Amino acid sequence: MINRVNPDNPFSGGFVEESLYEGVYKKFSSCECMIYKVRVTSEQYSSLQEQVDEFIKNKDNLRYNFLGLFGALFNKPLGRKKHYFCSQFVSEILIESKVFQCDKSPELIKTNELFSIHNKEIIYQGFLVENNQATFLHAVEG
Repeated sequence: MINRVNPDNPFSGGFVEESLYEGVYKKFSSCECMIYKVRVTSEQYSSLQEQVDEFIKNKDNLRYNFLGLFGALFNKPLGRKKHYFCSQFVSEILIESKVFQCDKSPELIKTNELFSIHNKEIIYQGFLVENNQATFLHAVEG
């Protein structure tokens, strides 16, 4: 996930493997989330896995596309090599894997536009507060 490397600094971002018990989610445990399960073909799954593996392999070279957020706001793509914001990262790998079809550049796709993905099923919606983590984990590991 493209997120804050340091939870106290919104300008310090990169590719981070998130944990519910550390980092941003520990600091902001009352945030809301929605988790979807999307049916994909074996080819789509392999493509997604290859792309995520490539991001993980190069995570030290990836940065947060803070300027790209302003581009999305004004509908002007500001693609920067090795710089991503969250929905840009997600939409890029979903488009490349043919899970999500969109005429827009990933630099312009907002999170709510990803709700139009076909074959999705919501598996969790709620807060990430400590008393909800058991329900959250059950839904995710389900």
